[in-house]
Amino acid sequence: SITDENGYAQNPGPGEIVIPGPFDLTFTLEEPILPIRYERADVEMVLTDIPLRFTGFELSATELSAAYEAVNPEDLPEPGPALSPEENDRRFQATLAVCRAVQDSVQGLWTEDGKYVDLSNSESSGGGGNVSCRYPYPIDPTAVTAVDVAGTRVELGGLERLEE
Repeated sequence: SITDENGYAQNPGPGEIVIPGPFDLTFTLEEPILPIRYERADVEMVLTDIPLRFTGFELSATELSAAYEAVNPEDLPEPGPALSPEENDRRFQATLAVCRAVQDSVQGLWTEDGKYVDLSNSESSGGGGNVSCRYPYPIDPTAVTAVDVAGTRVELGGLERLEE
């Protein structure tokens, strides 16, 4: 409805156009929200019998990414052309086990107002020493104080902060 100059609501009649459209709206931030990277983390844990060490985190407005290293078993052969099919299969199975272990490792984050954002059911991806998880809504990376890695709270304030 439209309010006239006397404060009365006026409803336009059928077929009357109040504001012609369609419209294209563009919103521009005065300053871009850049990702923040935290390094020098040393968070060791065992997930599904796989020893892992998380070494850093990157937060953007849309996702959290965690860098990890998997501790390979001592008897796992190094990659190379001289590997037998059995050794290649063993390496493949070990890599697959690591991927499964880290897939659900990033479970959430805490913001400076004390709220916990659950990421356990959000879209995640990973591989090559990095696992990422998308937020359910945009989050200011400067407002994140800690991340939840497999139930372990990792305070970001104690890590080296690098702004992109």
